Amino acid sequence: MSYNIDVSENGTVTEFFADMDYGDLPYPMSDDYNEAKYDAVAEYSFKINTYSTDGKLLTSSVVGEFPEVPDKSTIIENIVSDSESLIASINGTYYIFKTDGAYICELSADDGETIEATGHNKYGLLVCAVITSDDKMQIRRIMSDGSLEKSSVTYDFNESIQDNITAGTGDYSMFIRSRSTIYGIRSDNSAIEPLFSIN
Repeated sequence: MSYNIDVSENGTVTEFFADMDYGDLPYPMSDDYNEAKYDAVAEYSFKINTYSTDGKLLTSSVVGEFPEVPDKSTIIENIVSDSESLIASINGTYYIFKTDGAYICELSADDGETIEATGHNKYGLLVCAVITSDDKMQIRRIMSDGSLEKSSVTYDFNESIQDNITAGTGDYSMFIRSRSTIYGIRSDNSAIEPLFSIN
């Protein structure tokens, strides 16, 4: 089973996962697992669960009307959620869903642009880093319908972003990490500043 989780600003834990159902076969254990036998009857679906921070299950939903069908090789690389919407990177493509299981759309930027990372800012809003057609970077807000709110700030940022964008604290609205450095994006003027090396 492939899965990933995220914690929203209000403390809701959201889990997105590829679930498997083996029908009448017992759950496979290492001693009696026959791969071909189980593969022949396996049925897969995407599901979304939400939890409180003390572990209580709040909602459980099956994703509906989604064109991608999971299988045992499906990779859910990361997700981000604001407890109402979530963005999941599935096999390298970003999709947006409602936490009630509704599929919204594939998340994409304009022609010639690519989405490099998603995450939260310190206000709990979902954001993404977009590499523009001229190899600059913008941070754009992700709207609930899957559209991206254009930014007036463009960065000459010549490094790849690793992991998700992280909610900021203090003077910074968010943090991003390259392979060598953690950067902060200021809340007051949106300037990007290297904070410290991680080498």
